[in-house]
Amino acid sequence: MADIELLIKIDEEEYEIIKACTSFMPWAEYLIKNGTPLPKGHGRLGDLGKIYVELNEAQIEGTAEYKGLGEAKQIVCDAKTIIEADKESEEEE
Repeated sequence: MADIELLIKIDEEEYEIIKACTSFMPWAEYLIKNGTPLPKGHGRLGDLGKIYVELNEAQIEGTAEYKGLGEAKQIVCDAKTIIEADKESEEEE
């Protein structure tokens, strides 16, 4: 049987309560049912927003790399979102 990787998003307070529990079964069922399965065959997951900013900072108009970096930024923009950005992280950018 194949493994499944699952993203579970819960409130920090709930997380602390769950960590203190000695019986996880009711919590585990809820979390698994509401989790987001990561797609099979996904590659390395990273921060596309940060990569975009770094490509933008490296892109200097008039250089030979300008067009290539612009195309790389478009690839980043077009990449499928697996996990939405954390609201706190978006505010920092």
